[in-house]
Amino acid sequence: MSEGYAIRRATLDDVPILVAHRRGMFEAMGYADREALAGMDAGFAEWVREKLIAEEYVGWFAVDPDGSVACGVGVWLLDWPPTASDPTRPRAYVLNMFTEGAHRRGGLARRLMRDVLAWCRAKGIRTVVLHASDSGRPLYDSLGFEPTNEMRLTLSEVRERWTTGPRRAPGRPSRRRPARARSPRARGRPRVRPR
Repeated sequence: MSEGYAIRRATLDDVPILVAHRRGMFEAMGYADREALAGMDAGFAEWVREKLIAEEYVGWFAVDPDGSVACGVGVWLLDWPPTASDPTRPRAYVLNMFTEGAHRRGGLARRLMRDVLAWCRAKGIRTVVLHASDSGRPLYDSLGFEPTNEMRLTLSEVRERWTTGPRRAPGRPSRRRPARARSPRARGRPRVRPR
């Protein structure tokens, strides 16, 4: 069903399309905070422009016969340190997979991902990573992607928790007293003297 669509690479002129696709992807995953999305749009436009110029971002589009972009995906080349499982550099991070509503379920995302993987193989890239949405996971599973042990920490939230205690309504003071250091004996453990 993806026949009839031309595949082309993204250029600097495509930055507005790349931004629109990224926003569409986040909206499809349920993000609705317009202010946060607008901030992402502005930051991403600057970032992707820099990465395209530096040739660290490569984008692919599936273009409808009428000339409109139906689907897109990008690869960010990461200068990742060699590991025991992959001593090569760089790694490819797949991002911005988005298909316009009228073109979904026609095999375009699969076709673009096959092109991405063929390009990575041709470049000698051995490790390809991505973050999958719930709707995208079946595609990536079918292409051989496997879950990893990645974890995430958002530092602004951690800082807030460490400095203000548990979350509370804005403007309401905390009633919680600071925790006191307890001796090992108070915690029910025998005291151990250093030797």
